Amino acid sequence: ISDDNICLNSRANLTATTNVGIINWFVDSLASVPFFTGNIYETSSLTSDTTMYVQAQNFNCTSNGKVKITAHVSVDFAPQIPNTITDTSLCLLGGSINIKATSTNGDTIRWFNTPSGGTPVKIDENFTYTPINEGQSKIYVEAFDGRCASSRLSINLNVKHFPKISLEPLNEICEGDTASLKVAALKGNINWYANQNDIVPVFSGFELYNDLTTKSHTFFVEPFDGACIDTQRYAIELLVNPYGKISTNKTISTCRNKNITLTASSTYGSITWYDDIDLTNALTTGNTLNLMNVEADKSYWLTSNNKGCISAAEKVTIKTIANTDATFDFQILGWRNVQFLARKGAQGTYKWDFEDAGNTKTGENITYIFTKDGSYNVRLIVENGSGCHDTSYRLITLTTVGLENQILSALQAFPNPFNNQINVQLSDKNKFVTFEIIDLSGRVAQLTEVYSNNGLFTCNTTKLAAGTYFLRLLVGDEVITKKIIKLATE
Repeated sequence: ISDDNICLNSRANLTATTNVGIINWFVDSLASVPFFTGNIYETSSLTSDTTMYVQAQNFNCTSNGKVKITAHVSVDFAPQIPNTITDTSLCLLGGSINIKATSTNGDTIRWFNTPSGGTPVKIDENFTYTPINEGQSKIYVEAFDGRCASSRLSINLNVKHFPKISLEPLNEICEGDTASLKVAALKGNINWYANQNDIVPVFSGFELYNDLTTKSHTFFVEPFDGACIDTQRYAIELLVNPYGKISTNKTISTCRNKNITLTASSTYGSITWYDDIDLTNALTTGNTLNLMNVEADKSYWLTSNNKGCISAAEKVTIKTIANTDATFDFQILGWRNVQFLARKGAQGTYKWDFEDAGNTKTGENITYIFTKDGSYNVRLIVENGSGCHDTSYRLITLTTVGLENQILSALQAFPNPFNNQINVQLSDKNKFVTFEIIDLSGRVAQLTEVYSNNGLFTCNTTKLAAGTYFLRLLVGDEVITKKIIKLATE
């Protein structure tokens, strides 16, 4: 505790402190209800010594007994209190302030940093205070007439500082969404400005709402606490991301069982492709979707994703067109003469390429005479009016003179040499067979068409002259050749 010694009719500043808790003040040692709580009690003007009691309290615990504290009053009259301010506010970084106190009677002005007793820190009407910490502090002043001091006045010094803030400098939303920009601070407030050098804020508070935002904007925030304003403004950017607009063909026609690539583009972001309207099964991301062997009509959906701003889905429908069938059969009719027949008619245009000196033909059912013996990879292209086409190849081998060594096990001719008839045994049964006997000049000397029931038939050769021949059988797509010799008739 600190007693105070004062002059007559002045006010005392009594001080009591505790290491923990609070100080309660009582009018006497038996009082149970305190009349004041705090460390410094300023009395009214006193004309005699005045005693009161203090006790420390920490929650429900109190110090042992009450302690007496006294204001001692001398018989000398106190001068009038000085004229000055009672409290003031200042900013921590605002520099020093000057506090002035004057005496009506021209008494000396003394400044103290304690409520009672102590040595003056300055004797002058003017006192310069330089804040070093944020918070509440006090300075004390009194008038002194040479013998006695006036009541010592306390001047409250409220040192403030603009708040420290935390913010997200970049805030992203989707076009048309509501923006919520926040600044966190433990005290004070925030002024929001539309531009860096604006005078009037558009809003004051910790959270700025901006409804149905359509374009990006940078705001500037200024923290303040009372008259203490930050020396700079902080940029907080609102970035409004637009939704991408998708460009693509809504309906695409393609030939059935063909590969197709769907293409699309977006003004912003990337494209995601789906095969369901609920957008649950993503297929790929990018401007293209490659589809293999499209068999039937099918729809796909695609969206644009621009930094989380997902556009409405666009639908693309594939319409499939029945494809053509270019498979074909052929029949060797005679010497290098072959008939070609498409298996499916009335499909459009039929184009034949015989791989024979560049010769071509058109039609569903055609015949062609090859220019020479050999193997030919005959091609048929069938194209319809929608651009769908199919291509098929068949390898045909034509063999006559010069292929004396081509003897297949599927053919047996006996007797060989022979006289007026020759027997032919084939492994294939129940087939139509074209039977040709060709002389060494390549002329067909004898032509017979038979139906082979059991694979065995007999050919009458009485009209043939003696000599060497080639026996050629045409069975379906197969050409079988065997060298035979007719003996001279006795």
